Amino acid sequence: MAGSKKAQREPLPGPAGLEDTLSPVDLPAPPGPLPQPLRWTSIAIAAAALFLAVFNAHAIRGWCYDLPPGAVSERLIGAAEGWYAATAAVGLNRSVETMRGWWQAAKERRFAGSAVEDVVADPADSRPPE
Repeated sequence: MAGSKKAQREPLPGPAGLEDTLSPVDLPAPPGPLPQPLRWTSIAIAAAALFLAVFNAHAIRGWCYDLPPGAVSERLIGAAEGWYAATAAVGLNRSVETMRGWWQAAKERRFAGSAVEDVVADPADSRPPE
């Protein structure tokens, strides 16, 4: 009954490296040393932070306005306003403003004349209904 004997799996080759994985595919050793993962991750995080700082100035400004009042938050708001003005001067805020305009137009088109407008009244309007 040689056919009923289970086939033995050979261990993956190599004591360390990509050869010792749980992958069903045996990977060959890389031709050279692998790049530093910490350096790659740091560069990726720095690039993402720079991208967000450049194209998300409105969110930075909004975050600063949400901080509790104080001397530090006042300086942060001033810096955020300056950064927002600098990115707006170059035109980097235009895409966010365009998307916000599209969203507001879609909301107005969808909810115009709905019952919600009748229920939600302007709090400044304190006159009794006639």
